[in-house]
Amino acid sequence: MLPNVATRGLSRAAGRRVDEGPDERRADRLDLPAPSRRQAVRWTGAAAVIVGGGLALAACAPAADGPVPDEALFAQIDALPGVVSSDIHYMHGLWAPDVYGGGIDVAAGVDAVCLLDQVYEILWQGRHVDIAVNAFQPGMQTVERRNFLGSDKLLERYGPRPSASSPTPSVPPCRPPAPDAPPTTPLPDWSPTPSPTR
Repeated sequence: MLPNVATRGLSRAAGRRVDEGPDERRADRLDLPAPSRRQAVRWTGAAAVIVGGGLALAACAPAADGPVPDEALFAQIDALPGVVSSDIHYMHGLWAPDVYGGGIDVAAGVDAVCLLDQVYEILWQGRHVDIAVNAFQPGMQTVERRNFLGSDKLLERYGPRPSASSPTPSVPPCRPPAPDAPPTTPLPDWSPTPSPTR
């Protein structure tokens, strides 16, 4: 005679053997039902999403410092004669290219085009990212890289980026702008004209 499978097997409702009485159960056994197939698929999918998200974030991590650390680059820019203040940062975004961005305030009477050119060449010694820095000077239009670069590329003007590490950047000498670089112009005079008296 076959054993009664219904009474000798596991009870799905209670999660314990039917032939065990309350005194025979081990105190550390959990009376939980086995996870369903749907729950197992959900947990597997959630784990895959977490692992995939972690790998994607690792791929989007910001680039490491270049041959010269960022702090040394920014300190050298602040020390340039004619720089009143600077606000330059390495910017890393998920949907935008990495870039050195910001601006410098230039003292009146200083060649802002030359100074901005020096700033770019100093940043060129850092991370291998694009540069978008402007110079602001009282009474002058905003100085941009086209004012010294023209149609040239940064690689054409500064050469290959350095590969050897250095604690501080070298300070380049001032050089003339590219021949096709547009000149900077003073801001128009916006002082109000006196109204005629009647």
